[in-house]
Order: sequence, then C-alpha cells, then structure tokens
Amino acid sequence: DDLLKEAQRKAEAKEPPLTFLGRKGLDMPREISFHLDKLVKPQDDKVLAKWLDQAVGLLNGTLTSSDINVVDKDEHYAFTCMFMIFSTCIKNKVTLERVEADLLKLGFEKDFVTLFKKRLHEGRSSIEVTSQQNRVSNPRLKSLNWRIDIIISSADRKKLVTPSVTLRMFLSNGEIKHLEMSLESFQKVRYNVAKVLHQMGELENHPMMRIMSVLEAEESRKL
Repeated sequence: DDLLKEAQRKAEAKEPPLTFLGRKGLDMPREISFHLDKLVKPQDDKVLAKWLDQAVGLLNGTLTSSDINVVDKDEHYAFTCMFMIFSTCIKNKVTLERVEADLLKLGFEKDFVTLFKKRLHEGRSSIEVTSQQNRVSNPRLKSLNWRIDIIISSADRKKLVTPSVTLRMFLSNGEIKHLEMSLESFQKVRYNVAKVLHQMGELENHPMMRIMSVLEAEESRKL
C-alpha cells in the first residue's frame, strides 16, 4: 500500500498544474500551450504594459488588428498567447485571486502577474459593455395586440360562425408580425404562457435561487 501511495504521489507531482486555462500539454488550448514559454520568459516591463493595453483595446473595440505592430515572430506568438489568456479571463469571469494564483503556477513572474491583474481589473467593465452592445441576438417582443374576427357565411340557409384571433406583435427591431389562429389555439397559448409565468415566479422565490443570487453578487465583487 505504501509503495502504491508513493507511486501515485509521484505521478500527481509530474502532472501539469490545473489552471483556469486547463493543464499544459493536456487540455490547454494549443495557441496558449505552444507559445506559453515565450511569454513566461522575462520581458521588458514597457513592452508587457503596451501588449496589455493593446489587448484591452482589441477587446473593447478601440483598436483593430492593423493597429498592432509586432514585427518579431516570437513576440507575435507571445502577444497572441497573452491576448488569448486575457480574453479567457474576461469570457469566463475568472476572479483576480484565481488569475494571480494560476499565472504564478504557470511560471509567470510576480511583477507580470501584478501588472496583468491591474489591466484586467481596469479594462473588464469596458470590455463587457462592448461585448453586450455587439452581441448578436434575436429581436425581443415589445408589445402584443390581438383581436377576434368573426366570419359569418351562409350555406343551405344556415349561418356558420367561425371566430378566429389575429395577433399583432411589435418587435424590438421595429418589425411588426401578424399571426392568425383559431380561438381554441389562442386559449391554449394564454394558458401555457400563464403557466410558465407562474412556474418562473415560484422558481425565483425558491430559497436556492436567493442563495445563488448572493453567491453571484459575491463573485462579482471579486472581479
């Protein structure tokens, strides 16, 4: 048993550390894993600060790829690697504490980690706002009008009354959609919508949801 435990301990010690980027050589993105060593090695502080500012500019839309002037091939790979690390932090909402701990695990120097955290904290809000504004989404329903139409026809001296409902939907992109359905189908839609709204209200009032809201607020304060 002792030999087995010792072998397991050595195997675990040889494994790359688990970080928010994954494990190097295992599940870490190739663009990061292949060029991480070029970024980890000592770099000029002014160059790193410029790269971080450019990464923020690319993500918040104030810069384009043509504004990035990296001539040296190794520097290009290093900048690309850092940009992907930075964007991963934003996308996955990684806390500053986790960023610091994991970058140190990967071999980054303390000064670089401090600078990285500072730029991440300063640029996160503007990047998230830009992301929300540029998000591609389907138009939302702004308002809904409906009316009942009754068609009266005569056949063999008998009047046939056929009620139907016409819906007019106003969408957030300015479009107006019309939809016609039978009265029975309309009543089913009303019932199903009311049922879903009731279930959503019960879900929002569930104690577990309140706990999740508190945890999310706590995570947001750490960003």
